[in-house]
Amino acid sequence: MKGYVRNAQGNPIPGVTVYADNQLLYDSNIGGVTDENGYYRIELAHFATTWNMSTSFTREYNGKELKFFLRSDVDQPFAGSTGAFRNFTLKNIVGHIEINPDFWSFDDSLPEFQMSDLEVTLTPVGPLLDGSAGQTITKRAEVLSTGGHGVEKIPLGRYKLTARWMPEGHDPMPMLLRIKGVGKFVQSSEFDFHNPLGAPSIFLNEFEAKLSSQTGN
Repeated sequence: MKGYVRNAQGNPIPGVTVYADNQLLYDSNIGGVTDENGYYRIELAHFATTWNMSTSFTREYNGKELKFFLRSDVDQPFAGSTGAFRNFTLKNIVGHIEINPDFWSFDDSLPEFQMSDLEVTLTPVGPLLDGSAGQTITKRAEVLSTGGHGVEKIPLGRYKLTARWMPEGHDPMPMLLRIKGVGKFVQSSEFDFHNPLGAPSIFLNEFEAKLSSQTGN
């Protein structure tokens, strides 16, 4: 049993423990660690059973530890008597942001606030997790698959977030933002993603937003 762990650019990821999970015996697995070239090799017992492959590991990005869980590129069981090649590629790693508006910040003379009228701009700050430069993302807030409203499928990186309210028939109005429960409201907020509740391969940050004409902490 052998293979490699690499990122989307084909660069090796050393020091990652890869697990072969015995499907016959509960909680029975064997591990192997990738070398400096990203390769691993695991000697499997030769008896009548099948195996599945996975890996979980942490990587530091911008001084923060992020947790990842990967299935092999070919996510299929195989017989221990025959062995297999199973490679892993760290790719298409995305996060999402959730935005909670302060409805009290909207004057009664203004239209009713709708999240679909909130335009969000995400500007990369430095290289993304995969080493690429990334690109600015501008889109309307939407219903998230996890519930709430925000923006999904954001390539993992550090970003500067700005937002403006764009109700029909009115000029765009800037919003103030802050990471949920942290500090003062500001015109732009620089942030990283984290694993909520320590869950690997789920990446999130949460924000509060209010109309810029309101001030306060």
